[in-house]
Amino acid sequence: MDVMAIQLLELFISKGSHTSLSLEKKFSWTKGQLDYRIKKVNQELTELNLGKIKKNGTFFLLEGQTKAIKSYLTKVSPSIHLSDRERECFLYLIILLHQGETLQTLAEKLFVSKNTILNDKRKLSENYLKPLAIDLQFSRKRGFYFVGNEVEIRRLGIKFIREVEKSEDNLEYYLAMIKVQSHVLTEIKERIHLLEQELGLEFTEFKLVDLYLTSYMCSVRFGQGNELSPGVLGNYVQMVEKDFYSKVCQALKPFFKGANYLIEIHFISIQLLSTNLIKIRSNYKDQELLRRIQSFISSFEILGITDIKNKEQLEEAIYQHIIPAYYRIKFGLPDNELLFLDNVENYDFIHPLVHQSIGIIEDYLKIIFPEGELIYLSVILLSFINEELEKQKRRKIRAVVVCQHGVSVSKLLLGELKQLFTTIDFTRNLSLREFYEERSNAVDIVFSTVPVNTKKEVFLIPHFLTDEDKMHLISDVRKRIDFDETFSLSKNHELVQNLLSIIKKNTQIINEEQLTQEIQDYLLETEINEGLNFRNLNPDLKDLLPLSHIQIYPSVKSVEEAIRIAGKPLINEGYVSPKYIETVIEHYDPEYPYSVISPDLAIPHAGPDDGVYRVGMSFLKLDQPISFAENISISMIVVIAPKDKKSHIKAVTHLYELAKKPSFISAMKQANYEKDIRNYFQLEVGK
Repeated sequence: MDVMAIQLLELFISKGSHTSLSLEKKFSWTKGQLDYRIKKVNQELTELNLGKIKKNGTFFLLEGQTKAIKSYLTKVSPSIHLSDRERECFLYLIILLHQGETLQTLAEKLFVSKNTILNDKRKLSENYLKPLAIDLQFSRKRGFYFVGNEVEIRRLGIKFIREVEKSEDNLEYYLAMIKVQSHVLTEIKERIHLLEQELGLEFTEFKLVDLYLTSYMCSVRFGQGNELSPGVLGNYVQMVEKDFYSKVCQALKPFFKGANYLIEIHFISIQLLSTNLIKIRSNYKDQELLRRIQSFISSFEILGITDIKNKEQLEEAIYQHIIPAYYRIKFGLPDNELLFLDNVENYDFIHPLVHQSIGIIEDYLKIIFPEGELIYLSVILLSFINEELEKQKRRKIRAVVVCQHGVSVSKLLLGELKQLFTTIDFTRNLSLREFYEERSNAVDIVFSTVPVNTKKEVFLIPHFLTDEDKMHLISDVRKRIDFDETFSLSKNHELVQNLLSIIKKNTQIINEEQLTQEIQDYLLETEINEGLNFRNLNPDLKDLLPLSHIQIYPSVKSVEEAIRIAGKPLINEGYVSPKYIETVIEHYDPEYPYSVISPDLAIPHAGPDDGVYRVGMSFLKLDQPISFAENISISMIVVIAPKDKKSHIKAVTHLYELAKKPSFISAMKQANYEKDIRNYFQLEVGK
C-alpha cells in the first residue's frame, strides 16, 4: 500500500464520508484516478477482511473495522520520512541491488506515488547518471536496470552507500527498506572481522560499515550477471605483502560463485586498501616510499624553517595515510568527507608548505594528490608540530580523546585539546572500539566525537573545533570539572587577589568565596574571548540554518513526530542531545501554543540546560499541514537550540521579522527543494 492509499484511508477514518468532488480536489485526482485508487484500496482491504469503501449516491463511505484498519495502517505506514535527496539515494540502491523493480514496487517501497518516483528518476538521471554515461532503462522482463560501465555504476553505488551510513540511528530501518539480506550481511561482517586479524589491519567503525555494504553490493551485482570487465582496474604499486590478495580471496570467495571471481576480489581489495585505518600491524614497508616520505618531511622542515624531532612516528603516520590515499586516487574514490580547517590555528601556514613539498612522493607513485588528501597530510603535520609546541607540565586530571575518523583527524583533535586545556593530562587518542576494549580506570574524563557508554564525565565535541566550539567547551569544562586549586583554568589568579584587596578597602564583603568565583568567571570569559579571537557571538539566521539543517517532508502523523524529524539534524551533528528533543516535546501543550509565532510557523524549544551543546536551529517544512492546536495548523517548524541566553537572539529576531511578511509564507509554500529555502534565507538576511 503506497503513501497515497494510506492518506486516503486516514482521511476516511478521521471523517467517515466524502464526496467524489471533495476527494478529487483534496488529492488533485481526476474521476478515473479516484475510482482506480479506491478499487486498489478495496482489493487490499477485502483480502484482509477489514471492509471496503462503498459509494452511496454522491458520497463515498468507509464500512468496516475502523480500529483494525487503524492498526493495519500503523504497520504499513513509514516510520521514517525521506527527503527528496534521500529518496534519490534509495531509488538508486534499490534498483542497483534488485531485478524486476517496477514503478509500482518502487512506489510501495519508498511510500510515495508513482509520479514522485518518475520525478525522482528524472532528477537522479540528470544529477548523477548522465555525467557518468549511465542509463536507467526498463523492460517487462528485467524491470528497471542500469546500462553503462559497471565500475562507474558501482562507484556511484559506493557514494550512495556512504550517504546511508551517515544515518547511523536509522541504518537498520534503511537496510530493510533496500531489502538487504541480513544473513548474508552478517556472514560478510564476520569474515571481514577475521580478515582484519589476518591482514594486521584495524579499520575505523564507520569504514567497517562501508566495507560490509560495499562487499555485499559487489556480491549481489556479480550474482545478477553484472560482472566487471578484465583490465578495468589498472595496475598498482605493490604496497602490501604478496599474500594480501590471496587472504582476501580466501575470506570472500564464497560470495562470488562464478568463473571471473578474481577481478571481483581485486575490486574489493582496492576498497580495503583505500579505507582509512586506525593502525597497520603489518611489518611490510615499501622502502622507496619511506625514503620519499623522509625527503618530503625534510623539504617541509626547510621551507617552514622548523625542526620536527619525533620523525619516526611522523613517517609512520604519513605512511599509514598514503597507502589508502594512493588507492583512493588511483581508483577514483576520493574520500567524501572533505575537511574544512579554516578555523584551525596555524593551518593556513602549514598547508602551502605541504603543497610545495608533496611532489617527490607524487613522482614515485605517478599520481597527483587532490586537495582533500593534501588536507589530511596537513592535519598530520600540524598535529606533530602542535605536540612539540605544547609545554610539558604535571597535570592532575587525566583524559582520553575518542574519535572515529582515523588517526590523522583524531591526532589533530588531541593536539588542539592539549593546547586548550593545559591543566588536563591527555593520555592518548582512541577509536570507539579501542575505548571499549581497554576500559582504562586511570582516566577521569572523556572527550568524544560520538556518544560513549561510560560512567566517566563525557564531553561531546565535533571533529574540528571552531572558535565558538572552543569557547563553549572551555566554559562547559570549567563548570563540570572540579579542578585542583593549583590548576585553575584562568591565569589571572594574582589579578583576582588584587581586585579583592581593593574591594575590601572600600566596602564590606558579605560572601568572599562567591565574589572570588564571580570575578574568576568574568576574567575567564574575557580571557577566552580574547585568546580565541571569537568572531561570531551573535550568529544570524543564515549561519544557524545551513542546508543540512533544512528538510521537506510530505506529511507527518503527529506534532510529536514533526518535532522529532525537525530535530534530527541537530542531534546528528552534535548540537543537542536526544533528551533535548524529548524535552521540547514535553513542553508542547496544544492548549497553550506559545511557540506559534505566525500563521503556519512554530518554534518549539527548551532551555540551555536540557541538553544543548551548541547554539543552532533546524527547519522542517510539511507539504500537508499538521494540527498544532485548536483552529491552528502549521506547515513549518523551526526547532531552536539555545546554548545560552543571548547567542540565538539575533537569528530568532530575524525569523520573527520574516514571519510577519506575507511573502515569507508564500515563498515557503512554493519551495520544492531544501536548497530553495536555504537560498531564501541567505537572500533575505543579506538585505
